[in-house]
Amino acid sequence: APRPLLLFLHGQYGEASDAADWSNLVPLAEKQGFLVAFPQGLDDSADADCGTGWNVGAVGGGHDNATCVAAAYSSTCCYQSCRALGACTSDGAGASCGWSSCYNDTAFIEAIVATLETEACIDTDRIFMSGASNGGMMVHAIATALPALFRAVLPVYGSPLTGHTAPPPRSRRTTHHRRRRSAESPCPG
Repeated sequence: APRPLLLFLHGQYGEASDAADWSNLVPLAEKQGFLVAFPQGLDDSADADCGTGWNVGAVGGGHDNATCVAAAYSSTCCYQSCRALGACTSDGAGASCGWSSCYNDTAFIEAIVATLETEACIDTDRIFMSGASNGGMMVHAIATALPALFRAVLPVYGSPLTGHTAPPPRSRRTTHHRRRRSAESPCPG
């Protein structure tokens, strides 16, 4: 019988295998009868080691100075794929608040779901997505880009990029968990 699918996205600098270990989702999936997949984000750092990450929705990998506060500039990177597109010139302030590579991670996630549809017998009415940190940011981006694909999403301490997401449709449930004290991605209020 077709089974529900949960995709879980690791955070910046993260590894899919580590997320599988610390999340404890594999034993839960086995016990509850759903499938869980842990996609791996890419790292094409140019100068500094900026780690693996996800293209969180904006054209050019989220390189938009309006999307974060000044405290975040020191931790942003200009990946090789983004330099090739002219989205940024260097790490730090020259990265224009870039959080990720400029690969099309939306197409990557869509391809994973399509592959699992044909090879793993998933229930296409019960596809869910969650992610932590940069993975949580990607959950917002994917939910905006592919609103009909997921039944529900759960970003964990990863905010959407300002101005780069749409409200979720009424047919999809969204729950958002985040830290209140974050210098890089502050929570208003």
